[in-house]
Amino acid sequence: MVSLLALRLGGTPVALLSGTLMALEPASIAHANVILTETLFTFLLLLAVLTWIWWWDSPKTYRLLTFAGLVSLLPLVRPVATYLWAPIALLLLFVRPSSVSRTRTLVVFITLATIPIVAWTLRNYIVIRVPIFAGVGQVNEARFARDVADLAGEPREVSTLTQPWQDDFGPDRGMSFPQVVKARHDYFISVLMRHPAAALERLALTAA
Repeated sequence: MVSLLALRLGGTPVALLSGTLMALEPASIAHANVILTETLFTFLLLLAVLTWIWWWDSPKTYRLLTFAGLVSLLPLVRPVATYLWAPIALLLLFVRPSSVSRTRTLVVFITLATIPIVAWTLRNYIVIRVPIFAGVGQVNEARFARDVADLAGEPREVSTLTQPWQDDFGPDRGMSFPQVVKARHDYFISVLMRHPAAALERLALTAA
């Protein structure tokens, strides 16, 4: 797929070079016998890009549906893609084949691309009472919130119990996994509500 994409962008020499480099890339060879989510994610992402080009060449509805379906699968593999649909929708708002309807394209894409996200978020809300898509990011949210609280000058609680921003938070408090996820999420929200300016400052420092 890398070669196909390179062929489209740079012609045959570039396609041959990129294909050769990918075939000889050390990390890919070293992990060839390992099942990694990154591998499947990259495969689906490249397939989505090729499908986008396919749709652009001939803007038929089933091609747009295929593209949106591939985008919808990405968060199920790597939650980092949970909000990928948003910039793509923004792109479609301004860049699309001239023969297609802007409103129809956006409605079709956003609906299909967000179905798994909405469905799984609803499932998590029903089960653990927290409207989140994935439970793997709450510890990072809690750490960010602690950094915000430190930046705002909020004193740390003196306690022998583990705190939400710590990796081993929960078991010493007798908390189940859903309770841990909810507690970390609640802590994150509460800190951001108390210190919005410090949160923006910490986010700017992170981006820098």
